[in-house]
Amino acid sequence: MFTSCVNLATIYASDKFVTTACSEDGEMFSDCKKLVGAVPYDPNRIGKEMANYTTGYFTYKAASGIDAVSTTDNIAAEYYDVNGRRLNAPQKGINIVKRGNITTKVLVK
Repeated sequence: MFTSCVNLATIYASDKFVTTACSEDGEMFSDCKKLVGAVPYDPNRIGKEMANYTTGYFTYKAASGIDAVSTTDNIAAEYYDVNGRRLNAPQKGINIVKRGNITTKVLVK
């Protein structure tokens, strides 16, 4: 999985990370010489048993399910038709909605 990632220094993981789908145990961390987590890298310990944040090479980071909070909800939406003409309000049919730097298509029935 991480074999020969020679510049890899940190792998963040939570308790949600599992290695049950890994079929081979042998050299998951081979040549990851800069990797440090709960323990420093040891070239003699390179199997999947080191894929954890308590006794292995991972660094704990809680899984929150939220990577970033979007502030686009506070930005006024701009509406366009499929030909790119600006609308004053959503119209029946397909509308292009631009809010900040996010653009989506919305079907209004």
